[in-house]
This record gives sequence, C-alpha cells and structure tokens, in this order.
Amino acid sequence: MGAAGAFQRRNFALARAAAEAFLGDLDERAVAAAAAEVRIPGRLQEVAQAPLTLLDGAHNPDGMRALAESLPEIVDGHDRLVAVVSILDDKDAAGMLAALLPACDAIVCTTSQNPRALPPPR
Repeated sequence: MGAAGAFQRRNFALARAAAEAFLGDLDERAVAAAAAEVRIPGRLQEVAQAPLTLLDGAHNPDGMRALAESLPEIVDGHDRLVAVVSILDDKDAAGMLAALLPACDAIVCTTSQNPRALPPPR
C-alpha cells in the first residue's frame, strides 16, 4: 500500500468495505492500483530521507497511539527516533504524549504558528 502505517491499511480496508456496501463488487485491479498509489498528506508523510523526516497530524490520543504503533515498521534501521511535537491548547496533551513517548528516543516540544498552540514546557 502506498500510504505508510498499519492504521492507514485499516482505514483503506474500511473505505473499501464502505465502497463495496454502497457500490457492490469493485474492480480488484482498480482497488490494488488505488491502494498502491494512495497518499494521505499529513499522515506519516515522508518529506525527507536524510535524515528520514515524517509529518503526522495526529491530534488526539487515539491518533498518537496509531502513529506510535506504525513507527517501528517505518523507522526500522534508523538510529534514533526524535519527535518534534506541537499540540493545540484544546487537545489532550498528556494523553497524546503518553501514547507517543514510549515509541521515541527523544522528544522536542515546540509551538507551531497556530494561535491555539500550547507553549512548550519550561
């Protein structure tokens, strides 16, 4: 599948099931081609290879758990995993960080340009 991560494969399977329920039988070659080509901007989006740099817009604890679950298959063979994180003030920051921290070697907390972004801890 073109989009990286186990959660994206689950999402594609769910979308396929919904399409089949609505449209009936699907063309297997078209489904395979779509699976190979699909990219979801902002969800495990690779933006550089040296060093491997990924963007992911996980914005709640479930999204962070899905991200953390998928990271080992993607970062396998790389030395360290450093997450750079900005969280909006209306989000469950503690829950999000609790889901992500075990998957990382280090984390850098920062503030995005969004006016609702939390400041990094001091």
